[in-house]
Amino acid sequence: MRADTLEEQSLGPIKNPVEMLGYNNDEQGIMANIVERLRLIPEYVTLFEQAFGVTEAVSSENIVKAIATFERKITSPNTRFDRFLSGEQSIFTQQEIIGLNKFIDGGCARCHLGPMLSDNILHLGEAIIGTDIVRTPSLRNISYTAPYMHDGSRARLTDAIADYENRGDLDVTIGEDDFADIEAFLQTVNTDDFYKGIPTIVPSGLTVGGNIN
Repeated sequence: MRADTLEEQSLGPIKNPVEMLGYNNDEQGIMANIVERLRLIPEYVTLFEQAFGVTEAVSSENIVKAIATFERKITSPNTRFDRFLSGEQSIFTQQEIIGLNKFIDGGCARCHLGPMLSDNILHLGEAIIGTDIVRTPSLRNISYTAPYMHDGSRARLTDAIADYENRGDLDVTIGEDDFADIEAFLQTVNTDDFYKGIPTIVPSGLTVGGNIN
């Protein structure tokens, strides 16, 4: 809860050494470095000028505005989960119904609840990821967000689910026989027609998708 706006939040990962900054860059000078790098890429210069309607549009302020604007467009309307909540009971398969019940009965829904599958509450996080405080993440479109966990250490969704096997510290009681059913249910919170058209190239020339490791 340290950031009040998406613009402010977008600076967090950029300036965090364990996320995007690394240990060979200076937190105070990183934005100036990014501005300089983007200004050397003609396509970004053109795109920024088109977006902001001014010359020399590549700036720290406009970079965070662009990131925040993109984030505001990441929505997930009318999933099968939404339609189920609206009363279309037959939209789920039998396995998905079983997975939903296991998700609830096993304790997952204590924190991951409601349309966003999150209580949006801050929790002590030591038992989960070794940090002080975390806010329950939404599970919407979870099939598109691999690798999982805060450090990308779980390549598959089923691996992430397995981390919560009989977690007494979290009051979660799911076992190995439950993983596939819960994963089937979580597939229903995807917006299948939203994440299409992944570009093959980007203006920087870097590999699309990067390498999280």
